[in-house]
Amino acid sequence: MSDRVAFIDAGTNSFHMIVVDFSQNPEGETVYSRKETIRLGKSLYDTGFLDEATLSKVDHVFAKFREKADKHGAEVFVAMATSAAREAPNGSDIIDIASKYGIKLNIISGPEEARITRLGVAGPCCDVPTLCVDIGGGSTEIALTDGTKDIYLDSLALGAIRMAFGSGIDQSGVVTEEMYNTLRKIVSDICSDAADAVRGNFIKVFGSSGTIEAVAEGCAGMRGDEDTSYVLHSELAELMKLMCSLTIEERSNIPKVSPKRADIVIGGGVVLDQIMRSFGIERLTVSRTGLREGMKVDYLIRTRGSA
Repeated sequence: MSDRVAFIDAGTNSFHMIVVDFSQNPEGETVYSRKETIRLGKSLYDTGFLDEATLSKVDHVFAKFREKADKHGAEVFVAMATSAAREAPNGSDIIDIASKYGIKLNIISGPEEARITRLGVAGPCCDVPTLCVDIGGGSTEIALTDGTKDIYLDSLALGAIRMAFGSGIDQSGVVTEEMYNTLRKIVSDICSDAADAVRGNFIKVFGSSGTIEAVAEGCAGMRGDEDTSYVLHSELAELMKLMCSLTIEERSNIPKVSPKRADIVIGGGVVLDQIMRSFGIERLTVSRTGLREGMKVDYLIRTRGSA
């Protein structure tokens, strides 16, 4: 096993890289972390493919990742691409770009993304039946696990970028109740099979991704504290009412809501809102880890048999 490994998550909204040192700590210590927002999904859902401007951003980011990984002594790269790369007719162009910089990029399936994300969020073994919900830019991964056994793995065609730019509902201005209910109906229809499979079968619930972190920030801001470790569905419903009553510019000025997410906060928020309704979730614990950390756990299992 190499002492330093770079793990790259090429997502639909953003690309993430962590460089992990295994020389001192067998479980690894993150020595470098970087996130670059590219929004592959906006190009895909606007045009049906990844346009040249977006691919140019991809090239720039992989060049930067390679430079920083080399600077921090990475000897091995583990790189995975997800929803947008899976769906785009020219998704293989991302593989070619990564290859230019000596990085082998694998486009993984939705269930595999759910499995690896669960490893990053809940670890290799869950003490009680545990549900993990990860809302990305283009897809939402669902994993229900008991012990080390994944009981249910699914990837839903739901995400913050997809719902913001591919739903047919303009979210740049005020979103009416009728418009929001149309968005909820889209989510409800897509997640119905997953809801039937997991409802009532879990004890713990984790939520991960930038969307859920942003929602947790917004809920904490509304209740007037700094606790972003959880989301209550009742508070989320109120937050979404507030967000729908505002334009993008006004959303940007709400405390705790990142201006970078003002245009996708409703798209991502409605996915979480309806999933919590459909799955029967009143409260979830927010995880700050996800696919890239799961890649590290998966790497340890594959290279030494345990994590």
